[in-house]
Amino acid sequence: MGIWNKTGLTDTYWPLIFPSFFGSAYFIFMLRQFFMSIPNDMLEAAEVDGAGYFRTYWQIVLPLARPPLTTVAVFTFLWNRTDFLAPLIYINKVRFICEHHSGLNFNLNDLHPGARYCLGALKAENRFAGLDTSFDGALLIGYHGMGGTKNAIRDHTSTHWQYVTLNGSPIGEIGLDSLLFGLKGVPVLLVTGDEKTCQEASTELGEHVHTYVTKVGFGRHAGLVAAPRKIYVDYGTVIQQAIQNRLQCKPYVMQGPYELMIHFSSEHFDGL
Repeated sequence: MGIWNKTGLTDTYWPLIFPSFFGSAYFIFMLRQFFMSIPNDMLEAAEVDGAGYFRTYWQIVLPLARPPLTTVAVFTFLWNRTDFLAPLIYINKVRFICEHHSGLNFNLNDLHPGARYCLGALKAENRFAGLDTSFDGALLIGYHGMGGTKNAIRDHTSTHWQYVTLNGSPIGEIGLDSLLFGLKGVPVLLVTGDEKTCQEASTELGEHVHTYVTKVGFGRHAGLVAAPRKIYVDYGTVIQQAIQNRLQCKPYVMQGPYELMIHFSSEHFDGL
């Protein structure tokens, strides 16, 4: 880790790519055992016929080594594709944005030093500060069901919006934010919230998105809530599963033209 920090290559793909050029001890030993099994008589016959070291390697040894080399290629691909730990160590580009109370819901003493946190009131055009195409996915934590959803706790689409329609269909904060991520080619991997919120996420984003139910609503202001300690423990497993499943999730996009209609909760906000 220190080498990559000193060379400024953390938060890039080079720490994941570069070591592969030096091989793996397991594969080096496997190929060595195969090459030792090639009969010396075959190599001596090539030498008698006038073949040098390179020609012997290129025309005799390398064609014989196709099966083990194919095995190395397949296993290298599979191991790197399913590797969760290395990207977690070397790629630390994690952004946390809290849209409630300008980010003051964060307990600043518990923040992880490797991530970046956006605090303060954000304008709509910069809702997800720093978002670009390099992110692998988005995790929507603690979201709400769209306004008007029965038995969704604190259902709303926005603080001052009663409900919103996009191209004639109702849409909530899950769909709107997912579309913003989709503009950068970033898929939503996980949505957490009450039962109705998770149902909305599965309907809106598809079956591959992970969901985690933290509470079941009995109305807008009442619900059966899981213990915070249990949720914290479960989050570790759920987030890991969502990240491992990221290749199954596709960015949420909608083809234009768009017609967005906002119904405000009060006439006071009309015309804003």
